Amino acid sequence: MFEIVTLSLAKGDDETARGALECLIELVEFSPSFFLNHLEELLENMFKVASDSNIEDATRYSALEFFVTLCESKPSVARKQTELLTKYVSLMLQMMTCVEDNPNWNEGESADLDDEESDYGGESLDRTALSVRGTVLVPILFSMIPQLLAGEDWRHRRAGLMAISIIGEGCIQVLTPNLDKVMQMILPMFRDPHERVRWATCNAVGQLATDFGPIFQMRYHYQVLEAIITVMDDENNPRVQSHAAAAIINFCDHCEPKIMEPFLPVLLQKLDQLLKQGKMIVLEQAITAVAAIADCVKEKFTPFYDNFMPFFKNVLLNATDEAYSKLRGKSMEAISLLAVAVGIETFSKDAKEVLDALLAIQAGPLDELQVPFLQQAWARLCKALGKEFVPYLAALVPSLLLSANLPADLKVVKESEAHMLDEEKWKRLTYDDDKFVAINMSRVQEKSAALTMLYWLADELEDSFFPYVDKLLPVCSESLRFYHFEQVRTASASLMPCILKATTEYLRHNPQTNIETQVQALFQQVINSLLESIANEPNLEVLIALLNSLQSSFMIIGKRYMNTQEFAKLKTTLEQLINKFLKKRELFQQRIQEEETEAHYDITAINLHCDVFIKIGELVAKTIELCGVDILSFVTDICSVYKNFLGENARMQEQYIAVYIFNNLVEYGEDSAQPIYQSWIPYIVQMINSEHPALRKIVVHGISLLAEFSQTLFPQILANVINRLNAAIVSKNSREKYYIVATHAAIACVGQIIEFYPSRIDLHQVLPIWLSYLPVTEATEEAPEIYQQLCSLFLKHTEIILGENFANLPLLLQLFANVMGTPLCSSDTSQTMISIIKQMQADFPGELMQQAWVTLSPVQQEKLHCVLA
Repeated sequence: MFEIVTLSLAKGDDETARGALECLIELVEFSPSFFLNHLEELLENMFKVASDSNIEDATRYSALEFFVTLCESKPSVARKQTELLTKYVSLMLQMMTCVEDNPNWNEGESADLDDEESDYGGESLDRTALSVRGTVLVPILFSMIPQLLAGEDWRHRRAGLMAISIIGEGCIQVLTPNLDKVMQMILPMFRDPHERVRWATCNAVGQLATDFGPIFQMRYHYQVLEAIITVMDDENNPRVQSHAAAAIINFCDHCEPKIMEPFLPVLLQKLDQLLKQGKMIVLEQAITAVAAIADCVKEKFTPFYDNFMPFFKNVLLNATDEAYSKLRGKSMEAISLLAVAVGIETFSKDAKEVLDALLAIQAGPLDELQVPFLQQAWARLCKALGKEFVPYLAALVPSLLLSANLPADLKVVKESEAHMLDEEKWKRLTYDDDKFVAINMSRVQEKSAALTMLYWLADELEDSFFPYVDKLLPVCSESLRFYHFEQVRTASASLMPCILKATTEYLRHNPQTNIETQVQALFQQVINSLLESIANEPNLEVLIALLNSLQSSFMIIGKRYMNTQEFAKLKTTLEQLINKFLKKRELFQQRIQEEETEAHYDITAINLHCDVFIKIGELVAKTIELCGVDILSFVTDICSVYKNFLGENARMQEQYIAVYIFNNLVEYGEDSAQPIYQSWIPYIVQMINSEHPALRKIVVHGISLLAEFSQTLFPQILANVINRLNAAIVSKNSREKYYIVATHAAIACVGQIIEFYPSRIDLHQVLPIWLSYLPVTEATEEAPEIYQQLCSLFLKHTEIILGENFANLPLLLQLFANVMGTPLCSSDTSQTMISIIKQMQADFPGELMQQAWVTLSPVQQEKLHCVLA
């Protein structure tokens, strides 16, 4: 086949050569192994074509596409071709330097020249990084990037910075520990003499803030924010100023408020200056940057609110010309984000004027560009105003329901007429030899945005949204079958539990209303729609959203309206899903053995299938919690599947969800669940010493539940459990921050076992060991329980706790003094401790108490004096 390429190019017939290359690309995508015996030679020849400037660009790009497609379909093979990978990466970087000087560059994207070669080189590098990943690619790239950054030609310096921006997502694991070195390369470029290099520097830090946040923000906030503030003064290059503001937007996404707060005065002053500068290219990004900062720091923005809100309102009210459409949309976004940040008390003085303006916009002919801004602004303002927003629903909801109920606008287009299709508005769905089906995406996006906004309104207003439930439910049910666009189905799924919540909350606030029959019918409609959609949903992310909604619906409605019919449907649907997952899992296991799972696309697919399996397990566990013994017969087979994931070959997340199901079977399944979970117990006990902190914690919780709720089975494993818990508590890493919660849970579990089974334990041996685990000094959820156990065990087994010759009396006083009045100890336990000390003072010889007292620090003595007075 490649001979056709060679011969065609020799004749100058690029069209035939491209046809042959396209066949090869399709073949390497679906059957990469076909080329393995001749791969090196083929890649060498492809490189010659891709790098030959005498060949037409489209043909060169096709040759490069073959290599990139190989990387995506068989990354392990591409990784082994280090020498060739280096040549191709070098070519991509060279292509990225092919940028024309543009005297009109500062006018914005609309004035950009067609730098096709640079764009294609960047896209190829991005795809290569996502598939080959960082272990091989990063050393190759960073042997070339320093030379680019040091180049005399600004195009080379720009290419080096753009390459760093591009590879972050694909090489995140390798780059994260090397961020210091990367930043040492980037930061000096803020002072580069060429404006397009400074623009690329802003682009790089913005992308790194997104890819490596929040670590990036925590490590480099001072250097980055100081540098961005400096380039905001570049008045001669508004496009650099604009991109500096855009970098702030990215930086705020993963930024803790405490990091941003010290920079607020100077940063907001600079942005205020940019707004007053009045250049359109700067205004849009500056407005959004102010909004992003407000969203980040929340109420800390309040002192600056009056500096910006009048400007944003002025844009909203007066920027009515079509040329300012996007700017007006940005002002809606900013006003609503500021309102949420500062709260109703500060925003109330502007609320009516803003809401009236938005109602006027909503009532008039809507600018397509402003629709998503408008709908999101309504949702945020609803959140900011709460119940005070209710009067505006009557004007909003009817139009939203109309948009949400829009059918798909489809048309058949002949291939010969495809050039007449507005590609920004229409999207191809199906392909044939001479025609295809296209869908109007502007209508789809309007439908999706309307459903999303209805979700925000219903979620926030709950019972106040009840009057619209009857009209909304059929729209949602129908939209769950809108297979042209995933976001429509996701929004519809999210709305389903909101419909139930609005109804049940209305019933709670209006108990005299007789709508019980309506609630039952509504619940059945919602559950049936969700189960039908779950059974037929092709997209895994939407499927997870559907499962989440089903779980939320069960938890909202409660056990009262659930019956065997719903249980049977749930069983059938979930079993079908699990069978699909198990088949997929087996396929992925084969890929793992072939070392192909480092490809970005494979990892994403594997993780999504794993997430579905985990979500199903969580749903099963929650229904057991909700319905108890009533549902056990319907989930027995499903539970047996999850038992198989307790072994070492399962992922940690799969093991975790299996333990979660076990815990709920023990706690809520009563004696009827014992035949289901009894065979799980040996696996659970063995996992007490798991190396995963979260898994260890949930397993220990399961052991505690077993000790409490299964007192016929637990004595059989008691000795083994005590030994394993002790090993976990005294292990060398047990007090490290990642393990401390699990360690406290284990200490509390041992204490619980002692309390439940004192007759089956050698208390003289076990109690002193348990006491040696103290003190517990970190304020975990289990700490108050541990100190309550200490008091309880002291009162029941005083002599053993005190030890021979009252040896432990000083320790007890120290423990009491340290924890009373702190989060480590409840107020009731503090009172018990005081009572114990007073009783010891009354019962024990004064000399004995004095000897123990002098072991306390002055602070401890003073504290006990105060509480005992």
